Amino acid sequence: MNNYKIRKALVEDLSAIIQMLAEDDLENNREDVKNRTPYLSAFMRIYSDANQELMVMEDYYQNVIGTFQLSMIPYLTSKGGIRAQIEAISIHKDCKIEEVSRQMIAWAIERAKINGAYLIQVSTNSCSEAFISCLNSFGFEEKNQGLKLKLV
Repeated sequence: MNNYKIRKALVEDLSAIIQMLAEDDLENNREDVKNRTPYLSAFMRIYSDANQELMVMEDYYQNVIGTFQLSMIPYLTSKGGIRAQIEAISIHKDCKIEEVSRQMIAWAIERAKINGAYLIQVSTNSCSEAFISCLNSFGFEEKNQGLKLKLV
């Protein structure tokens, strides 16, 4: 049995979160661990938005080993329902992806239900076979093809 805990991220967690994001960096130096200013600004915007939750998972020793953002998006479609979106998922490089991601996804699903979401989706740039397998075990299915346009 593990002793993981999921909680709302604190500003004190930013260094660990930024480091994990940088280690996950799939877009060639998208992250800048030396400049915390834009991350602190984003953290404050997320923290002040009631529809956003930046979460961390910590181990028994209170080390941050995972992070994700859960967004509640109100829609006019689906009878004015709420769609939950999990994104910015990052897991410490020394952790087992399957074990940590499974607990984070389960937590996010329960939180989405509590918030009245009719659907939950995952947004990711790329993911391992283990992570895809984890999502499939919950019943996630590939449904849409997303497109992106980089603006900066």
